[in-house]
Amino acid sequence: MVTWNKLVCLLKNGNLEQIGLLIEKGKRTVTSGGVRRYRDGLFLTDVHDLAAFDFSEPCSELPALRNCFFEFKALPPDTLSDKVVGIIVSGYPFDDQNYDLENNRHLGQAKRIVLCKLDGPDQPRDQALLRLRTLERLNFSPDGISGGGAFVVQLEGLEARAYFAGIVTRAGRDHVHIVKSPFIQQFMDAWISRSGRAE
Repeated sequence: MVTWNKLVCLLKNGNLEQIGLLIEKGKRTVTSGGVRRYRDGLFLTDVHDLAAFDFSEPCSELPALRNCFFEFKALPPDTLSDKVVGIIVSGYPFDDQNYDLENNRHLGQAKRIVLCKLDGPDQPRDQALLRLRTLERLNFSPDGISGGGAFVVQLEGLEARAYFAGIVTRAGRDHVHIVKSPFIQQFMDAWISRSGRAE
């Protein structure tokens, strides 16, 4: 299991071959074709924590691998807060995971789904962040859900639509902070504009 601290360490030391996706219930690992991230020492905002791994080539060779990825098509349109039905956050808390690779070669992953709402007008100064309030206080440690996805359901006319809202950057038992999807799109667009290749 690659924890957030270990991932940061691997990124800083350039050990990218140790980062990959486990497929076929952990029988195989697929490594990325590169990574895009902000420069070391730049971390002025949570958006600078983002790192994107390029799995384009592995996905072209293993089409089933595409099911592991979300197709980022559209940003949620700006709307009034009373049009937001709710926000769904998912992630993999460390305490819930069952990685018994030494004895039983077992890799068990457990995902948590957390229902949230907007946490009112008193938001962080960092424009890239959005603070959410959990509908119920979490009865588990949220440590490890960083990097998980957040999706917003909002009304457009009489129709409810779901959009990618952002990526969890940190969480407590009552609050979740996410990097908002427009900032993630800017990050990805900058990567693609540099000839679509990772650094």
